Amino acid sequence: MISKELIKDVPTLPGVYLWKDQNGTIIYVGKAKNLKARMSQYFDKKMINSYKTPKMLERIASFSTIVVSSDREAFIQERKLIDKYRPFYNVLFPNLNSFPYIRVKLTNELKIEIKNNYHKEKNAIYYGPLPNNKNFKPLIRYLNHLLLSEDGLIVKNKPLSFWEERFEKAKEIMKFSLNFKKKLSNKLEEAIKIHHYEVASFYNSILDLLDYNKQDQQVFLKSKKNIDVFGFYEKDNIMFVFVSFYRYGSLMNQNNFTLEIKTSLDNFVNEFLNEYYSKNNLPDEIVLDSKFENINIDLKEKIIFAKTNFYLPLIELANINAKNDIERKLLDFNKHSLFTSEVNEKLSLILKTKCDRIVLFDNSFFKGTEAIIGVGVYYQNGEPNKNFYRIFNLYRDTSSRMADVEYIRQTSFNYLSDLASEVDVIIVDGGIEQINEVKISLTTLNLNIPVFGLVKDERHETRILIDNHGFEILVNDQDVFNYLSRMQTEVDRFAKSSYHRKNLKNIISSTLSQIKGVGKISILKLIEHFGTYKAIKEASFEELAKVTNKKIALAIIESKNND
Repeated sequence: MISKELIKDVPTLPGVYLWKDQNGTIIYVGKAKNLKARMSQYFDKKMINSYKTPKMLERIASFSTIVVSSDREAFIQERKLIDKYRPFYNVLFPNLNSFPYIRVKLTNELKIEIKNNYHKEKNAIYYGPLPNNKNFKPLIRYLNHLLLSEDGLIVKNKPLSFWEERFEKAKEIMKFSLNFKKKLSNKLEEAIKIHHYEVASFYNSILDLLDYNKQDQQVFLKSKKNIDVFGFYEKDNIMFVFVSFYRYGSLMNQNNFTLEIKTSLDNFVNEFLNEYYSKNNLPDEIVLDSKFENINIDLKEKIIFAKTNFYLPLIELANINAKNDIERKLLDFNKHSLFTSEVNEKLSLILKTKCDRIVLFDNSFFKGTEAIIGVGVYYQNGEPNKNFYRIFNLYRDTSSRMADVEYIRQTSFNYLSDLASEVDVIIVDGGIEQINEVKISLTTLNLNIPVFGLVKDERHETRILIDNHGFEILVNDQDVFNYLSRMQTEVDRFAKSSYHRKNLKNIISSTLSQIKGVGKISILKLIEHFGTYKAIKEASFEELAKVTNKKIALAIIESKNND
């Protein structure tokens, strides 16, 4: 059970809170008009009113909060997070992937119906989304009365011009202006005066829904673009980052990052975005605060600096969330730093040498191509330090066999020629052959740095750690093994992503890119699997379909037949 003291910095704004157990698993999701007040109630003995609450409190080890713009948005976000995480202590309903809209559509007549998603289309008006904690059936009945009837009867067999006039009327009605609601309020009062309470309840339900739905919200956007919105807040050289992911107009996910600023603020923003999108797909738009407009950002073609009424509320909310609850985030960050320091010390004991500064080497190339690169990835006190990452263009020596292992010699020689004084330990992505190539570089440079190897299994996952004689080093501590595995994954990722960035033009200019429907992502997948363009062209439909989809596989086969 956490201390109530941790709640003191939670904001008094509307939002969603997530209780987590000691493993970080979300066990309950709740919403609140006032986050701090609602979360504080869990520590008030008078408020504990069910059997599950004290049991849940015993399991709570940490929490996170998301600030939103209204109670309405909090409700929608709560439902989305419950559907996503299925927390143990929440009442679970069938998965809710969308919220409904009322659509008025003009065809040969006028139709009023419920749709699960918003779609921008000709001759259609949408109202929503409509949270299912409000009854929207009275509003639909009232719209039917206003738009589809005359003298209390449903209209039939009218010409298109009649429905066009009604559609124009619908456009005005569905603005639900102050004048519209005033007329509705008058009807409500008249019904009460003559004791028609059922009719009064009908009008009251409509007004309640309209007032609730007018609340600001950014859970849904009237845009089908994929949009990532980043909020940044810096304190004591620590950067707090909050990102919201909108996909097809819906808020799909949100995430927090807490990182140390090791160079400058401007460099941090650029490097963070580069690192983030080396592991994630680029959206249609990346939204940043306009205060970053004058810094150098590599992904500038994707950047939107928030200035318009559409983007400003999105970035404002992201900035609020980045700043939200920073004391707890700092506490978690320091715990993580302490943990990585302890793991690094354990590795030092296992290897019987100082492991504060580790460099890992790997290469990347494709058979049948001339482009070869080598990389060095650097870990300092258990964390990656991008200032000491390096990429080298390697040469192909036709007088030598130049196997993959020999490229490691070039990579290690290039790296250690400049940065040997910054290295305590060398780890190669490979076995004894790769280690021996690094030892040649060490001898040439007259260096004495311990070197080890990480060997993968048939699934390309870390299997064992070996010393410079090829003997296995037992790693019984799971935290240390996971640490080694993360480092091996990182050097492999950096090598492949660096190769793709450097050789993207050559890859995209290949004959494959001339085939309709075959994009750069498909080409990269095919090249990584088959190794050469020739092998791709010679592959059967079945072989191609295992790597890419059947449509692309068929297009490649047909292009080969047309050659």
